[in-house]
Amino acid sequence: VHDRCRRADRPWMASTVARLLTAPARPFSLSRVYLGLVHRRTSSASIARAHHICDTRRPIVSMASHGPEPPPAKKAKENSWDKNGDTFNKVASSAAAERNRQPIADVVVPTLKGENGGLLVELACGTGQHAAHIAPLLPQLTWLPTDLTDESFESIRHHCSDVENVLEPAVLDASDASWPDGFAGSWEIPVGVLVINMTHISPWSATVGTIVGASRLLEGSCGVLMIYGPFKRNGEHTSEGNATFDETLRGRNKEWGYRDIGEVESLGEVHGFVMEKVLEMPANNFMLIMRRRAKIEPVAE
Repeated sequence: VHDRCRRADRPWMASTVARLLTAPARPFSLSRVYLGLVHRRTSSASIARAHHICDTRRPIVSMASHGPEPPPAKKAKENSWDKNGDTFNKVASSAAAERNRQPIADVVVPTLKGENGGLLVELACGTGQHAAHIAPLLPQLTWLPTDLTDESFESIRHHCSDVENVLEPAVLDASDASWPDGFAGSWEIPVGVLVINMTHISPWSATVGTIVGASRLLEGSCGVLMIYGPFKRNGEHTSEGNATFDETLRGRNKEWGYRDIGEVESLGEVHGFVMEKVLEMPANNFMLIMRRRAKIEPVAE
């Protein structure tokens, strides 16, 4: 089924694959990038792998990632400068990412190991620790880390400096469903979108934009959308701790808060996804794995 989907009428995919088959491996680049800009300007191999059209008018962006602790953007800022406020700390890390990276890898790797190549887009990548840990386990894929701002990009570069299949991080806004426009005609076949700890600390519009955008990006590839984080199930919290933290989040920002799995699944169905798995994860989290159908069928009332 997946192979049939990939044979859809998409000539840019075939031409991109042809370029990739002849391109040598390339190291991680340190040049600054926005999605829609050339992300690897100095390497001929990188140009063969992914050529971008420069457009500085409106960088594409995503929400910051964090767990039940201070938001990573805030935490990264606190940890990124010395006491004199004039030295950037490139090794800023998230304790939550260190705890959950292996359980997440245990799901992501088996889900994507059958892919012979392609692009994995990570939204809300935070400090880049998940990319650094999981990308080497999927060497056949190219990993693109993205986030709301470039505030933690130096941390991403530090953590991923020795990982050859991780691209330069890019700014991307998950709440803008047009974010896949930046990929048209210039990327490997997109096979997956990964979102870690975003949905509960961002407006509902970010979840909507993630699903609508992923549907557009994965159209024709039968790719997967993987969303990790804490959720309600059947309208109920799965622990007292989650209920307390949800209340705290909503007090901090009325647009934040835990989403219900059924609500996310229903939205996915409208935009061409079918829920393959709902996996219980450590610390009362879940991993939702949704597969893009070959075409969008009308949802029964």
